[in-house]
Amino acid sequence: MTTLGDAVGRTVLLVEDDPEVRDVLEDELEENGYNVIPAANGKQALDFLTLNRPEKADVVILDLMMPMVSGWEVLEHMHANPHWRIFRSLS
Repeated sequence: MTTLGDAVGRTVLLVEDDPEVRDVLEDELEENGYNVIPAANGKQALDFLTLNRPEKADVVILDLMMPMVSGWEVLEHMHANPHWRIFRSLS
């Protein structure tokens, strides 16, 4: 279990297309010491991962059902890119 001390300085890439859900999750994560990078869709998540080294995000919270680029498609890209294989996915 992660404690608040473990969370400080950790970065979460939060990918959620519902703004209300994204805002609630972002607030909760930030209150617990996490740095949050919000993404409103899968394309924004892929752009972030492409433009930044994977070390910029310690964990990705990914909505699977999104328009345009789904979370499933983001996972496919993450599994196909050797630089992004450092992330583990839980289903």
